[in-house]
Amino acid sequence: MHDLLFGRPETTRRPDEAELRWLRGLLVRQGYAPALPPGEWDEATEAAAWALYGTENLEERWVPGGQFDPVAVAYLRERYPD
Repeated sequence: MHDLLFGRPETTRRPDEAELRWLRGLLVRQGYAPALPPGEWDEATEAAAWALYGTENLEERWVPGGQFDPVAVAYLRERYPD
C-alpha cells in the first residue's frame, strides 16, 4: 500500500481509446463530472481525473497532460471494475 500511495511513476504512457473511454465513464459514474466529451484528452477530463486521484490519495502518481501511470490505472481498474 505504501508503494501505491507514495511511489512515483516509473513509466508513463498515453491511454488508448478504450482506456480513455473507460476513465471518462468512471469519472461520470463517480460524480467527478456531469459529462465528458469523447475524443482527445481535454481540460475537463484532466480536472475530473485529478479530483479522482486526490480522493484515492494517488497524487504522487499523477502525471498531467493525459499520461497514465500504469500502477495507478491498474489500481483504479481493480477498485472500479467495468
